[in-house]
Amino acid sequence: MGDELMQYISKSDFRQCDSIYVKISKEILDREYVNWLDSSKRIIGTLYRLTDIPKLKLNANPLRFKGSTYLLIGGKTFSAATDLASAFKCYNAGRIIGTETGGLTASFGDVYTFELPNTKLNVGVSYKKFINACGKDDGHGVIPDYIIKNSFEDDKKDVDKVLEFTIHLINQEK
Repeated sequence: MGDELMQYISKSDFRQCDSIYVKISKEILDREYVNWLDSSKRIIGTLYRLTDIPKLKLNANPLRFKGSTYLLIGGKTFSAATDLASAFKCYNAGRIIGTETGGLTASFGDVYTFELPNTKLNVGVSYKKFINACGKDDGHGVIPDYIIKNSFEDDKKDVDKVLEFTIHLINQEK
């Protein structure tokens, strides 16, 4: 979904993921999860780093938005929304307003699932680490251009300072 949205607002080719680390294990090999990887690089106990991730080319689109764009983020922004925010920032798609995302600019995914032998509970463990957009992995989420946050009192009064600031910024730029 983030790629689709970026197709409408980005001014340049883009990607949401700069690189991927893949943990090679017997279990991953047994399930053939990394058959795309050259067999000489499938060494159990190693991390393989995939770095040749191509940028997505912008589609010819007469509906591409040409105005200023604003992205509102906060501590409840996770997962694919953080990936989008990272790409939005990396490729200067517009201004970001709010507070740091809850999700980090490096994330884990593609899960190996298995059953625990004693409890028979199903669990999942990620075997890939994704470094988002511009290759930043600093233990933080996406930091907005304008840090604006609601107080507890604002929330009680149903006031949205982030949205109010954004509307004010848009009106200033007219």
